[in-house]
Amino acid sequence: MKKIIIASLFVLLFLFVYLFFQLGLNTLFGFIVTMLCLFKYEGNIDVPQLIAEVESIVLNNTLYILLISAVVSLPIYYVICRLRHQNIFRVCEFNKTKGAVIILTAILGIASSIFLSSVLSFIPVGDWFPEHERLMSILIGGNNLFVILLVTGIVAPFIEELIFRGLILNELNKVTSVTLAVVIQGVLFGLYHLNPLQFIYGTLLGLLLGYVAVWTKSIWPSIILHVFINSTSTVIGTFMTDEFMMTYRYWLLAVCLVIIAAITAFLFKNRGREAISNYSELES
Repeated sequence: MKKIIIASLFVLLFLFVYLFFQLGLNTLFGFIVTMLCLFKYEGNIDVPQLIAEVESIVLNNTLYILLISAVVSLPIYYVICRLRHQNIFRVCEFNKTKGAVIILTAILGIASSIFLSSVLSFIPVGDWFPEHERLMSILIGGNNLFVILLVTGIVAPFIEELIFRGLILNELNKVTSVTLAVVIQGVLFGLYHLNPLQFIYGTLLGLLLGYVAVWTKSIWPSIILHVFINSTSTVIGTFMTDEFMMTYRYWLLAVCLVIIAAITAFLFKNRGREAISNYSELES
């Protein structure tokens, strides 16, 4: 029981650090913007207009807040591991992985993203999940494509994989079975997005990412998978028209499902054989 309590506390700590900086920076930035707007209006304040303006500015800078939060959080996680006399690279299993596995997980990421987009095309997302639709339109429509790909396609996948498939999965593996550990981190990953729709598909993707990390015994394939899921989603949201998706969604679903099934079956069959430790000589 003591081990379970300790593991649970560290899981909460790992979740808290990144979330703390996101919420903290959001709050700080919102306060600064509010003060600037008050100064701008010189006391002649239209409260609804002020709130709308502050909210718009904060939301349009969400990606920069995420970027700063990730950069600030990384050394915190490193220090936590050092205080526990652990090497973060070994804890998170930054192990060498064969090029074939990297290529396959990249293809798996593209197929998974297209499959998800095809499934969502059957759902009136704007009516059922307006907050999700609003957030996606802000992230994709209000920022430079390079910034979107940098933050959502590279930085966010890296820090999230380090947290969930690295630190949290390792902590859970100490006190429970691999299967239960993967399920728990997947559910936490879904919850972490604080959005009903993202909870559903985030949990499913979290399970896939978790099993890929376990099967390959390296975090790199799950990072690559996550990078290509997010990047492909951004490209689809930016360039693919609704008409194209509606016309070809059945074909896209069928082809992507075959690709996903084939690659996951291959990774499962060859689990544990592809990764070679790159940090065996480092201090634990």
